[in-house]
Amino acid sequence: CGSIQTAIDLATDGDAVWVATGTYVENLAVARSISLQGGWDTAFTVQNVETQPAIVEDTGSVDHNLRVGESGAPLVANVTVEGFTFRNGNDGIHVWSSNGSGSLSVTRVSIQNVAGQGIEVDGGSIHIAASQILTAQRGIEVDAGIVRVESLEVRHTTEEGFILEAGGAVTITQCTFQDIGQQGIQINQGTIRIAESTVTGVMSEAVLIKGGTVVLYHNVISNVISSGNPGVYAEPDGDVALNLTAVGNHVYAIPDHGIYARATKGTFEGNTVHDVEGNGLYVREGDAHVVGNTVYNVQGRGIYVRDEDTLLAEVVYLSLIHI
Repeated sequence: CGSIQTAIDLATDGDAVWVATGTYVENLAVARSISLQGGWDTAFTVQNVETQPAIVEDTGSVDHNLRVGESGAPLVANVTVEGFTFRNGNDGIHVWSSNGSGSLSVTRVSIQNVAGQGIEVDGGSIHIAASQILTAQRGIEVDAGIVRVESLEVRHTTEEGFILEAGGAVTITQCTFQDIGQQGIQINQGTIRIAESTVTGVMSEAVLIKGGTVVLYHNVISNVISSGNPGVYAEPDGDVALNLTAVGNHVYAIPDHGIYARATKGTFEGNTVHDVEGNGLYVREGDAHVVGNTVYNVQGRGIYVRDEDTLLAEVVYLSLIHI
């Protein structure tokens, strides 16, 4: 075929489109159940994404490198994308599903130097694994859908590394967000579980939570750059409900409070917070359970609770400047 898009247009549901190594100057659109596989040699005998990259370059229109579905329409396809580099587009990948149908699986994909989001999700069931987003406005934006993200690297964004903007259900596991221009991760509403991930080298709050049901489990949160920004900042925006469970997180090198939660229901258990310029753990005006946390080398109070409804127990303080 003369182009990847020509092959996509000729394919029928269930087909696989194999793409040989090379640079393809085009913007792709998929609306049927196919598998896109890049990284093949020109004889189509060996697939190696690292040594034989299939690069999709924006045509200059600053459109999305890959569009899956159409805005305002249901996604009636199950699409698989593996082994591509998308670069210099608006969004690297943008997927729509107005009724939540359809799916997209993204594996071993590199998205580079895009003007908008590395990946934007507006519905559907989405799986992203073993991929990277390097240089974008935002790493991933989720407005709706069920999204599972594993082993993703997001580096060098001018805004958020990840944002759960308008709702959805998300799990993030073993991911890295580094060198982020604003918040590492921001949650406005929806449900999200973030586990065994690293958020570091961010300009603003490492994790900003404005609403929703949030679980932070065994993450490393460190090296916030701008003063006055906590590692984790949880405060509902208006009447939005907020429930936060933070268990086993390691929070350090923060120029404000390690974890700050206001008007928040939740549990704070087994976290280690140290080398922060504010309070280690600051809970106020909420209904929380605070137990078994370790706090040391902080410039404020170790654990500061300003709420009669919060249970405080089993606290370990080490080398505090003052409590």
